[in-house]
Order: sequence, then C-alpha cells, then structure tokens
Amino acid sequence: MNVMTTIASFAPYMALSGNGPTESSFMTGVVQWAAGIGGAIIALFLIYAIVKDGIAYAKGSGSVFPIIGKVLFLILCIGLIFIAIKYQELGNTASNIADQGVNVVQGEANTIMP
Repeated sequence: MNVMTTIASFAPYMALSGNGPTESSFMTGVVQWAAGIGGAIIALFLIYAIVKDGIAYAKGSGSVFPIIGKVLFLILCIGLIFIAIKYQELGNTASNIADQGVNVVQGEANTIMP
C-alpha cells in the first residue's frame, strides 16, 4: 500500500489545510487578551505574597522556602504567558516540523517499497 494512499485515507481526520493550521483571529485576540490580563493579575498577587513572605522572613518569623517556591511559580507563570501570546508561531513551527517528518518517512518508504 502506498504511503500517500494511507495518508489520504486519514485526511478527513486531519485539521490541517495545505498552508498549515488555520486560525481564528477572534480566538487569537481572546487568548492574547486573557493571557495578558490574567497573567498580570496572577503576577500581582504573587508579587504581593512574595513581599509579604519576605517581610516575615526579615522579621525572623518566616522561612525562605515559600519565597523560593513563589518566585519559581512566578517565573513559570511568566513563561506560560509568553507561550499563550506566541502560540500561533509555535503552532506554525510544530506544523513545519511535522511536515518535514512526514516527508522524510514518505521518502524512506518510497526507497524501501518502490
């Protein structure tokens, strides 16, 4: 069975067009807005908690480990915000990598089974 015939049989289940994944500009705007606003609110709460724990630690009644945990979580949240804002570029990159992988498999399959 030809590789292209196999891929074509799965075509109705694939959500990709010939130019890569399609996108909704409305949903892109919603994701970017939610990531910006939601991330800012979470970051403000985390900064407040870090400062509060820092003051308690400076007075001698707190521990440094909750501060370190909250700082690491803040860094993680900032990374997730950047991913949410740039998800379209990440999707296009993943699509290109998948296309290259399919081309390599098809080329190798054609050399094995001419």
